[in-house]
Order: sequence, then structure tokens, then C-alpha cells
Amino acid sequence: MLVVVLAVLTVSAGSGVSAAEAETDDNAGHEGRIDVETILNNPLDPSEYQDAERCISSRDYRRIEVLDEFNILFVGRRKTWLNRLRTRCAGLEQDMIIYVSQRSSRVCTHDHFRGAERGGFGIPTPTCVLGDFERIDEGQVEGLRGAIVSEREAARRGGGPAAEGDGG
Repeated sequence: MLVVVLAVLTVSAGSGVSAAEAETDDNAGHEGRIDVETILNNPLDPSEYQDAERCISSRDYRRIEVLDEFNILFVGRRKTWLNRLRTRCAGLEQDMIIYVSQRSSRVCTHDHFRGAERGGFGIPTPTCVLGDFERIDEGQVEGLRGAIVSEREAARRGGGPAAEGDGG
């Protein structure tokens, strides 16, 4: 993530436009977005920089919760992992049951899964592929849920997240 931010600053500086001017132009109409300067001036606590895990033990989680077609949670007793899927999982919905095709007692990056409606009715999703596992805390989980709900509401109002400031 930091590499992308630095690349933006380098491109802005090389074009003869200050980073602040570039951010003002890029963020026009996007109130509430955090700018690059704010991110760089407010580093995260070192505990926030966690490496992604390639596998987790099946014993470490109790349930799988679908957030959206791109993100699912593996929820354990004391730990929660966010899995950002390799690609969009078409048809995956929040209340679905997830069936993971495991090759061992661990669930790993690149393992396949399908989502199915509770009760066994309906057509399951196509086969989808897991990404890396990132440990997150309850505050981050709630933040993700809130952001996803906001994004859905904005899309329903017509036009996605960028439409929020349009007065629609």
C-alpha cells in the first residue's frame, strides 16, 4: 500500500504539479476521502502492519461470513481473518454457506470454494478462489461492514461511491 502512495507522489512531483494541488484536483467532489499527506503524516501503529498468512488451521475458525463478492471473514474464538478473494466471486451473497475444498486440515490461499443458499435451494456460485488471510480486529471488522453497507446504499441511489457527494 505504501509503495502505491509513494508512486503517486513521484508522478505528481515529476509533472511540475505539487502533491497538494494534485490531490485537490483528484479529490474534487470526494469529500471524506483521506489524502496522501494525511496518510503519510499519520503512520499506523506497528501492530497494524501484519503480514498476510497463506494458510490457517481449520481448528482456528468456527464460521465463515460473507461480506460481499470480494471479501469473506473466517471468524474464530479470539481471532478473525479477512480473506480478499483473488477475483470477484459472482453470485456470492451475505447469507450463503461456504463450502471450501480442502486438501489438508488447513485452509490456504488458492483453495477453491463455492457459496450455497441456506436450505440447499438455488444454484451454488461458480467455483471461487481464496486469497491471503489477514488478521483483523473487531474494530476493523465493523469498519468493513459499515463501508460495504455505505457502498451498497450509494449504488442503490444510483452510481456507486462517487455519487454520494452529488446531492442525488
